[in-house]
Amino acid sequence: MSLIDALNEESAARKGPPCSLIAILAALDAADRAALVAAFNSTQPSTSISRALLTVNVRVAPTTLSRHRRGECSCG
Repeated sequence: MSLIDALNEESAARKGPPCSLIAILAALDAADRAALVAAFNSTQPSTSISRALLTVNVRVAPTTLSRHRRGECSCG
């Protein structure tokens, strides 16, 4: 196997179970889920999103949000 093949295989493989944001999204109602997804796709800072989530009793670290937004979490 070449390095290119190994890298392609690694990027295609899921690295583990879904990250905590998948569970958070599943627990939200449709309107809040849509708002959170829109925030992920915006330029709104992860720290700001984290603080907003905390006001509705959802604790998630800004670093977790950032990893998910960059596609570097276990969701791939």
